[in-house]
Amino acid sequence: MQGLDNPNMFKYKPKTQQDTIITLANVYINLSKTNPTTMQNENFGQHIFALQFAHNFLSITIYKQGYQPAVQFNITKSLHWNYQNRVYCYFHDDRRNQWLATFPDAATAAYVTAEIYCLTKNIKTDTLFYLDINKGQGKGISLNDTLQVSYFVFPVRDFPILDRECVSVEVKKVKFTKENFISGIANSISGMVSNSSRLIYVPQAYKPYESGTPHKEIPATNVIVMFSLHHVKFEESENQSDASDYIPAQAAAPPPPTEKSDTDIGESDAAAEEVIYDKLRKLQKMGAKNAINPTAVIPPATTSSSSASAAQPTIVKGPSTASLKKLEANINKQIDNIISDPKSADIVTGVIAIANELSQKQEEITKLKTELQSLSKPGGGASITRKQLEFAISEAEDLKKKSDYTEKKLKEMQGKLSDAGKEKFDHNAAKAKGKTIIKKLMNAIFNDVNEAIDPDAELTGSDVNQKLFELLRKHSFAAMEDVQKNGLQ
Repeated sequence: MQGLDNPNMFKYKPKTQQDTIITLANVYINLSKTNPTTMQNENFGQHIFALQFAHNFLSITIYKQGYQPAVQFNITKSLHWNYQNRVYCYFHDDRRNQWLATFPDAATAAYVTAEIYCLTKNIKTDTLFYLDINKGQGKGISLNDTLQVSYFVFPVRDFPILDRECVSVEVKKVKFTKENFISGIANSISGMVSNSSRLIYVPQAYKPYESGTPHKEIPATNVIVMFSLHHVKFEESENQSDASDYIPAQAAAPPPPTEKSDTDIGESDAAAEEVIYDKLRKLQKMGAKNAINPTAVIPPATTSSSSASAAQPTIVKGPSTASLKKLEANINKQIDNIISDPKSADIVTGVIAIANELSQKQEEITKLKTELQSLSKPGGGASITRKQLEFAISEAEDLKKKSDYTEKKLKEMQGKLSDAGKEKFDHNAAKAKGKTIIKKLMNAIFNDVNEAIDPDAELTGSDVNQKLFELLRKHSFAAMEDVQKNGLQ
């Protein structure tokens, strides 16, 4: 028997040749693609995301009106779908390309995620069921802990199709007791950790509170709950400062997952085939709802320009996490040299190397921004003219020449340092002077960080990286100039 990777498995053969087309989701998103080499997200702009049952297949289609779909593939049990930070969802297409869908709001992202999991997981409609879809790290919660939570409740009147109208509970602080949650939620969230999400299927029997009182807002049907735990204050730490008063702002796009995680959709049991096959047959029986082609989905209603721009955050490419860790390790290494290494003259070389590395990073960021702006112009990357391409190549060559020139200057400086190091000088005095320079450098950076970053501002990771690079570059060059001018004695 062929597995679910065989697309013919999803092809239900009805008695008639009439196609059933049911659009389960049809919304605007901001689409980005992960570069597998750099692990950076390339922004493709606004697209339409359509989740459909069409021509006897479950499919995801992402496209712009008037263009061929950017992404189109049939859903299988091996679909990797990672729900992160409320509005961001990473997924893989059938060619193993990794994409990031940024939804216009948290409710829409939760609905699409819940619908996909309902279509691909083995959920029994009369049994309480929960599944971790975004795992955090840390200690699990238990009764009487104080939580900061948010969740969406979607009625399930005709499984696996969910109602779009949901009960929304925004971020709030609540004590974890069975009196504060309906029994289906209270019995399913124990053990969750901060910054994690869980999908919960709650049959009607688990809808009341522990006392038997029904919830006033949740409808009297089976429901799917998309539950997110943002922060926790454990009961035993009540004597500490109340950190739970902090409500985290919506985070920037997370770094792409590099390995298969527990949130990847996939069943290892043989029953997974029959799960999706049964749902395909049920969708087929529901009959045609729309006479449309899956590659020509009716676009969702547009919002005002102001709300649309707020709903579609721009994803800016910034320096990779590996580059930042390397830079941090380099700085720490130079500080360690000051404290423990008797050859204090190496401090100068370290400061110059850091300044040079920061300068190269600044040029690299400038190049990336230039490329991004070029590709974001009307018409997209597919309509770039030959002249534009030649101009981009010319810019890249200019940057390379600048980089070569910088390396040459660095070698000259290191040569001068080598000659100067041959002269005898007081190591203790040089070590003390080096410590003073580095302390002055770090104090200046920390002072500028307090002034440059508003504690009430909402910044992306790229914004913070940019500000740190500017401050490090500024003060490293100042320290280098001080050493070159006054020496270490």
